[in-house]
Parts: sequence; C-alpha cells; structure tokens
Amino acid sequence: MKQAIMVIVVLLLAACSSAPNEAAIQTAIEMTKIAQPPSTSTLEPTNTRKSSPSLTPKPTNTPEPTNTRRPTNTPLPTATPTPEPQPIILTGKGDSVLEVEKWNGPALAKIKYNGGSNFAVINYDAQDERIDLLVNTIGKYEGIIPLDFTDGEYTARLEVKASGEWEIQILPIDRIDLVVLPTTIQGPECLIGMPT
Repeated sequence: MKQAIMVIVVLLLAACSSAPNEAAIQTAIEMTKIAQPPSTSTLEPTNTRKSSPSLTPKPTNTPEPTNTRRPTNTPLPTATPTPEPQPIILTGKGDSVLEVEKWNGPALAKIKYNGGSNFAVINYDAQDERIDLLVNTIGKYEGIIPLDFTDGEYTARLEVKASGEWEIQILPIDRIDLVVLPTTIQGPECLIGMPT
C-alpha cells in the first residue's frame, strides 16, 4: 500500500512539474485504480429460502449399569452310587415259566430241588431265545451255576421242569466265597453244578 501511495505522489509531482498530457493522465488513473484497496463489501447469498427446522428426536435415557453378581462356584456332580443288586428268590412246585428282573451282568444261580423225578432248568433271553440248559438231572439236586457270564447274555426268563418242590436264588457275583489256594474244601456247599 505504501508503494502505491508513493507512486501516486511521484506521478502528481511529475504532473505538477510539466503540463500533463493525455497519456500521463491515463497512466495516473490506472495506477490509482491498482493502488486502491479492494472493496470490503460482502455479497449476499443469491438463494435465501427459509427452511423449516427438522424434527430431531429427543435423546433417550441411557440406563444406569447394574451390578452383575459374581458367578458362584458350581459344585462338581457327585457320583450317584449304583445300588447293589439284591438276591432274587424264586420258589415253586412242578413245571413253571418265570419272568426274571435281573441286573445286567453276571450272577450266580443257587438251585435246590427236592423231587425224585427229572429236574431241568433252562434260561432264555428277552427275545425268548434259549441261552443254556442250566440243570438236567434226576432226583434231588443242590448246586451253584454261573449265570450270564458270557458277553451279551442276559437272562430274562427261566423254565423249570419238575415234579417236586424247587428253589432258585439268583445272587450277585460278590456273594461268591473267595478261597485262597492251596486249601482244602469240604462239604456239599462247595459243589458247583453237582448233584448231592
């Protein structure tokens, strides 16, 4: 800006010293235009349309955080003890077919017969398939027979053929008397599957 004023002053002084000619006047006018500060007027917007305010939803209340309980230690499940199998005692006289509700796994059949004629005991599975001929003798009998010792065997039914009284006890395997060998065994209770 100071330079522009000095140029104007110089031009004016030059003009005063000699008669201004037309070219000098035009130059002075042009220089004055360059030296003027630009206009500070503000432009108004050309498209001034009024807009209606938009509806802004009210802010929702954020819920306060709740205190979460600390997890409790869940106790480990305890093993439910398996009930021990209970002896099954079947008695009768003469021929009979008996349903047996035995536990899974092996057992002992302690069988006693007091008749004088033929005595037979046959076991069957749940599909009525014959498993084994457990006893087949004539006359009195007392013995202990293994029952369901083979994989997949499960006695569901017994058939008894007899003329006299009989008793069948189905016992859990833990009822076996353990004998440490060498030893001496005597008496009719040690006979397994043998008539007395």
